[in-house]
Amino acid sequence: MNICRLWALWEGIKSDVEIRYERKFNVDDLAAEIDMAIAARSAVPSKTFANLQGMQIVEKVIEDLSEEDREKIKQELATPPSSFGSE
Repeated sequence: MNICRLWALWEGIKSDVEIRYERKFNVDDLAAEIDMAIAARSAVPSKTFANLQGMQIVEKVIEDLSEEDREKIKQELATPPSSFGSE
């Protein structure tokens, strides 16, 4: 019994709502997007573009990212690579 039917039963109403979920997760799409992002990054020599694209990749890979970690990653993306690890 799905949640919509349980809710309708609790509310005392008739429900004909049906929700269908994907049965599998396709990792290949994410990998293809990341490959495309890497290629685009080398084709567009813009630091702003690279930073924005980096955040988009982070958001897709880590869906439940805390606000604190999100801000830390944004700062790291804006920092030149030569200063990584000097904390």
